[in-house]
Amino acid sequence: MSRTQDARLIAVIRSSLAWDGWQTGEASETMPSTRFVVSGGGRRLLLDIAASHLAPKSLGRPLRDSLSVAAHRDHTSVSAGTGEVRMVLVYWEQLEVIVALDPGREQSACRRSRVRLRMSLLTDAYERGLAFGLGSDGCGTVAMLPGLLSHYVCAPRSIHDLAASQEIAREMNLILSDAVIQDDTIRAVARRRGTAASGTLLAVRASRFRERVLSAYGYRCAICGTRDNGITVLKIIPWTFPGTSDDTSNGLALCPNHHQAYDKALITVNTAYQVLLSEEKARSLRRDDLHSGIGEFVAALRPVIVLPAEERLRPRRDLLELGSAIRGWTG
Repeated sequence: MSRTQDARLIAVIRSSLAWDGWQTGEASETMPSTRFVVSGGGRRLLLDIAASHLAPKSLGRPLRDSLSVAAHRDHTSVSAGTGEVRMVLVYWEQLEVIVALDPGREQSACRRSRVRLRMSLLTDAYERGLAFGLGSDGCGTVAMLPGLLSHYVCAPRSIHDLAASQEIAREMNLILSDAVIQDDTIRAVARRRGTAASGTLLAVRASRFRERVLSAYGYRCAICGTRDNGITVLKIIPWTFPGTSDDTSNGLALCPNHHQAYDKALITVNTAYQVLLSEEKARSLRRDDLHSGIGEFVAALRPVIVLPAEERLRPRRDLLELGSAIRGWTG
């Protein structure tokens, strides 16, 4: 890839990891931009990225069934050290689809100078969030949208092992073709295929939920109206509580500051969609001399949250009430 294409992909990777709370280190003169440190969830990893650029030109004609792309043989034949994640990626910028080739396989089929990718793998990932190659050449291939990079970075070996099995890849692709991934399905997959498979389904489900909520709010914070790449998604009834769901009406798009403030019950949203400040929490901050910036914080609060245009996508009033109670809200 050209340096410009390389830089755009690295920016996509950094942004995607930041969405999931990862901190990314800056490149230095002694470390190329394709090698950088990320940390999050108690883990610290060195990412080493080799990338190719995919730019199919249809010119108004149907796309071909498969495409051939150059592979980075030097990366595919080297094992990563402790705490290091080697990623061999193919990026289709127009669809923002990333294909992860298996960097750890030693079979000769995986060390060819060129790799053939099925177009259906790329389009399925664009539509579903993630898709597995069937492993016909013994190499597990995974295509994904950027929002699932965080999951891949945490367990690349396990994910490629899933893709390398034609039976498992077919089963996973069939499940991912459903618009809704049910809890019963995930539990059944966990029993048959293990936590790597069920964890991947959970990650895809969470990614789909996040994208639906962000899209509904126009990628703006519902509480202050800020629009940027750092907007997060809060689940009003958290994953671990009964009555939770993946409906868009169970989510709020929030900037990191207001996400944290909501979870700590410093602010809440009532059933009239009004933003409320907990005077009790604010007094506690002042008493503990932690009130610096509280005036600016309060001034940035909207009286009423940003609401999705479609009523069915707006927060359910009963969920808002329950979500406040779960977090211990007091006025």
